[in-house]
Amino acid sequence: MSISEYLLREIEKSLARPSPDELLPRLRQHDRVDLSEPVAKAVAAERESQ
Repeated sequence: MSISEYLLREIEKSLARPSPDELLPRLRQHDRVDLSEPVAKAVAAERESQ
């Protein structure tokens, strides 16, 4: 794969994702979730278990 092909693929992937302006209203439609532990602590525990 040439660098041009790679860059074109990356640009296409980027354009397929919603922009922050499109994403925020969609996220705000969902109910907020209260977690029993901080996310960083849960991620660290999961990483340590692997």
